[in-house]
Amino acid sequence: MSIDKIKIQLARQLEEPVLQVCLNIVDHLSRVSFDQAQRLTFTLLYNWSESDVDESTFYAALTALTSMKNRPLVMYFVFHDENEDREIAISAKDAMKAAKENEFYNPETGEEIDDFLKKLFPVYKMTEFFAAAAKKQ
Repeated sequence: MSIDKIKIQLARQLEEPVLQVCLNIVDHLSRVSFDQAQRLTFTLLYNWSESDVDESTFYAALTALTSMKNRPLVMYFVFHDENEDREIAISAKDAMKAAKENEFYNPETGEEIDDFLKKLFPVYKMTEFFAAAAKKQ
């Protein structure tokens, strides 16, 4: 599949203004390398949207880009370990489970973390599928 086919797929599924936000993000994403696109922040993706959109539209675009067939992005979380001053990648599934159960353990030390929701941050990364499509451009 190519980037153009991904854009066509988006156009069939979405309406404006969500569609334009997705297309802008896809365009920017197609210009970065796979390695550069392994930790994309909410703010960076918002800047790539190139429009002054409201939060609900932007969230809808991120949902589309992470849930569609042949999705360009995957969401995961990072946990900021203040003791080690580093970030640890956490799957979205594990982060959601921690939020549901209201408990989180540092994956490196096993120590229970109080107030963990303030230390978990959503980030995104390019999928291998999208990287392969971008190479076909």
